[in-house]
Amino acid sequence: MNAPIMLVDDEIDILKSLKRTLRLLHYEVVYTDDPRQALGLIQEHKPHVLITDFRMPNMNGQELIQEVKKHDPRIECIVLSGQADYDDMKSLINANNTFKFLSKPWNNEELYTTIEAALASYHKNELKTQILRSNNAPLVEVNTIGNVIDCNYAYTELVLNEVNKGNFFQLFNFESDRCLDDFAERRIATLKSSKVLCQVELKLKMESSYLLIIKPLSSEQNKYPNFYQSKLGFIEHINRTDNSVIICLKIRDLLVKNIISNTPIHSDTFKKIIDHTVLSEATNFSMLEISFDQAIFWLDSVQSEIEVHKFLDEVLNSIKQFFIRKNIQVKFSVSYTMIEPQQPLSEAIDSLVIYTQFVCESRTDFYMRYSPSLLSEKLNEHKVSEALFNAVDNDEFYLRFQPKLNLNEHSINSCEVLIRWKNTQFGANSPDYFIPLAEKDGQIVKIGNWVLEQACIALCEWQKEKLDIKKVAVNVSPYQLSAPGFVQTMYSIIKQHSLKPEQFELEITENFVLENLEQAKTKLLQLKELGFSIAIDDFGVGYSSLGYISKLPVDVIKIDKSLIENIDSSKSARDLVQNVIRLVHDLELKVVAEGIETVEQLEILEQLKCDEVQGYLIGKPVLFEEFTHYVY
Repeated sequence: MNAPIMLVDDEIDILKSLKRTLRLLHYEVVYTDDPRQALGLIQEHKPHVLITDFRMPNMNGQELIQEVKKHDPRIECIVLSGQADYDDMKSLINANNTFKFLSKPWNNEELYTTIEAALASYHKNELKTQILRSNNAPLVEVNTIGNVIDCNYAYTELVLNEVNKGNFFQLFNFESDRCLDDFAERRIATLKSSKVLCQVELKLKMESSYLLIIKPLSSEQNKYPNFYQSKLGFIEHINRTDNSVIICLKIRDLLVKNIISNTPIHSDTFKKIIDHTVLSEATNFSMLEISFDQAIFWLDSVQSEIEVHKFLDEVLNSIKQFFIRKNIQVKFSVSYTMIEPQQPLSEAIDSLVIYTQFVCESRTDFYMRYSPSLLSEKLNEHKVSEALFNAVDNDEFYLRFQPKLNLNEHSINSCEVLIRWKNTQFGANSPDYFIPLAEKDGQIVKIGNWVLEQACIALCEWQKEKLDIKKVAVNVSPYQLSAPGFVQTMYSIIKQHSLKPEQFELEITENFVLENLEQAKTKLLQLKELGFSIAIDDFGVGYSSLGYISKLPVDVIKIDKSLIENIDSSKSARDLVQNVIRLVHDLELKVVAEGIETVEQLEILEQLKCDEVQGYLIGKPVLFEEFTHYVY
């Protein structure tokens, strides 16, 4: 059972109203009108979030929060109070004990968003604390300007008292490696005061800070000052033949597995394992260990790829057995390449390391032969993704508007907005290409907000021109829907333009909704209560389960064009669409069909009582200035 929310307010009516609101949002609630009883209830029920009034008799909100933080500093505290109390809260703000202040009367959406953010913050801090305290590797948390926020005992032992709440960058001289690659972001550092050579083994990005694993290296341990120099030394000692092979092997998620199992992290793990491995064939090979979880192997001469696979089978089995003895299950990402005559070895190794990173991201368990074309494609995706980070600020996006025909009124009074991107370096890009990249790397939230902002601007202009556009459909990415504060952000953007949520239809993909049913249901319910219309997009592509969809607060089902394209030539396709429309109407939902390209398709859908249609027959997506020609 989830930890409850603790409510404290001396006004009984407000307490009851707040309790009722939170229970409707499916939270467990513990409450009291006497702040003096709160500590006992907190000890008994162990809530993760406290919501308290500020002005109360016997003990005010500031005093209560101070006592709560003494008992359990992890509890996130939200103050819900009247606007007049804010001048009295300066000391509480300065103490940094409060997650957020909300005013009475509260907004349910803002309250829910704040509670969810507070719970997420609690769990993140709890996980971070567990990682810091339970692991015997030196761990330190620093903020973005280098100030040490927290660290564990092993780290304190390493740098003694010299970094205690000090500045991380003042203690370390950072000199960038010329490689390993852009993804690992490893650095070599020298501790000024003690001359201890340290390596940032891995950097984990947190919400507003970084969790670093620090590895001390003595002069004897420092076998690899940086990847570039190690690689050159490695190349000097290998025996190159016409049949040589390079292999890059990476143990996936080893850092996390070591932390969970409280196992020390060693930079020479590969060497320890390989030195004790007896291969069935006397394969001549060399090894370069480039990190605690990654190594390069050089096979002097092989007769076929079967021999490469056999070598890998034995090496991977040895590594697996090594970690099984530590109760750790490991998986690998492996790539290899046959060396061409005259091929520069340094470049070959660099390319293979980067290629292995992409293999790792794909989570494939196959031995992947190096593909220059695939690497080029992935590197291009990486460049496109980087360009997307600045695309909004550089004004590179624009919208097209596709009209939707209302078959009941025989009029066009709504549309769907579709984003387009034109970049000076990459030219025009299809949304089918750049949207998945933006979702993967996180730019989609900013892009989605921009789309809604521009849709609002367009709708305001149409209103000035007295055009009867009743509703604008906007696509919402699953990653937007999952983002903290998404609902409040959507609502705020619309309110800034003096528009109403009822004027917008949010299109959510069917697959995401059904794969994340409970999460989606909660978010969609919030949006629905604010007045947004909710449409399930691409129905017919994925699960196509009206049984599940009937449990969700949705208004519209959009039938995918794949179900529509054959209704004018196939009776079974027509019967299928007819049944879908009938079932959707039985649920008292509206049906929109997309991808209409022929008059015959339009006539059939009208006969089947479809509510709205869109497609090239009705009108292709056009620029804002051209859309008015469709409205009649």
